[in-house]
Amino acid sequence: LLALEADALGFQSEHRRVLLMSEGMVAGAGKDTGAPAGSIPREDGLEMMTVSSGDTIEVDFSLPSKREVRVWCAGLPSDLCNDMSIMCTHPLSPVGDGCKRDRVSGETVCDCSEQSGAVAIRGGGKSTLVQVDEPEAWLDFRDGGSLVGRVVANGADVSQCDVVVLRIPSGLEDLSRGLVAAHKSECDVEGRFEVTGLVDGDWEVIVEVFLDDTGTLRRLLEPTRVRPRQATDVGEIEMLAGGGIEGRAVDGLTGETVDDAPILAVKRGDRNARSTPFFAEIDRNGNFTFDGLPPGEWELCYFLTPHVRTYVTVEDGAITDGVTVETSEATALETNGFSLAVDDGDLMVRAVESDSPASDAGLLEGDRIEGVLVAGLDIGSYLGDRADRVMQMVLGHWDGPGVTLVVERDGDTFELPLDW
Repeated sequence: LLALEADALGFQSEHRRVLLMSEGMVAGAGKDTGAPAGSIPREDGLEMMTVSSGDTIEVDFSLPSKREVRVWCAGLPSDLCNDMSIMCTHPLSPVGDGCKRDRVSGETVCDCSEQSGAVAIRGGGKSTLVQVDEPEAWLDFRDGGSLVGRVVANGADVSQCDVVVLRIPSGLEDLSRGLVAAHKSECDVEGRFEVTGLVDGDWEVIVEVFLDDTGTLRRLLEPTRVRPRQATDVGEIEMLAGGGIEGRAVDGLTGETVDDAPILAVKRGDRNARSTPFFAEIDRNGNFTFDGLPPGEWELCYFLTPHVRTYVTVEDGAITDGVTVETSEATALETNGFSLAVDDGDLMVRAVESDSPASDAGLLEGDRIEGVLVAGLDIGSYLGDRADRVMQMVLGHWDGPGVTLVVERDGDTFELPLDW
């Protein structure tokens, strides 16, 4: 098996995988599928070549041109955008492909190759339109405000810390300039920091610091109002304050632990106000931890199924533990009388209740769910590796008719409409 990659300055890279087979070998269907002896499992996207000893192999590459846009931020030091979150998007879309900072020059470079025609460069609450023949873009932060503060741990200065500030979207005007407005900064040796070039609005401050005796600590502050051309002091930030949440993430349909996406925490505010999401990674046992949270009501959800919410009250200086976050609910499964499990990446029928709609329709334990049709559209065929997870989400939450299972059994495939 050869893994090949071609790259050239100013062009997109291309990856190729080529399987070399000797004379007489065939590409089979894979292990335990009745393929002839001496066959090689067939894989999607794998190119097959039959060769003999001493043969010269020729592989052709066609590299598409790369479209790069360099972004400058007027009003920031040296007009560099530094670690600001910047995206290259379609003019009508608020989100798109993230841009990167050149490690040598410090310049921000956007790869806009996926976009045709004019693009929008968005970042920090600003946006600008860039035509096809324009190699650079400017975002204007000269009228921006700033946030300053000092970070301590148990009253002592913190010599190193990372500070991220996030703007809370305030209305439809944020669609044009981008929903994500984020800036990054670092503390000096006395724990002081300054973040400049902030557009008018409410900004959250997230501080992360590593201490030898406690490890990594994070604090999320309540939103702070920033005004144009004004410096706002958030005061002293004590890293050992705040509350926390400890819990476990499980699949609401199968009961198994999950660990392939983070947990999101969002603080509930007055009326419909919400904080920006706070993330926590899940370990292999399904456990997650949030720390440094301001007190109040928090909504937790699994990243891939954000419509399933768990509500937690956080108190200052306390850990709320024993929290369970489910990825989805079993509404459709309970109605139809069957349950699911994941086996080697396949979505399988785990059990079928007797005298249930699923039993009456002929569903059996061990059937493989190959697809889910919604109004005749097979959603699984469009989702690649995430198909099983999204199919579980639909089965748990679809609130109307029009869902049909595509079931595979002993090599035969058939459709089974669900009862609602």
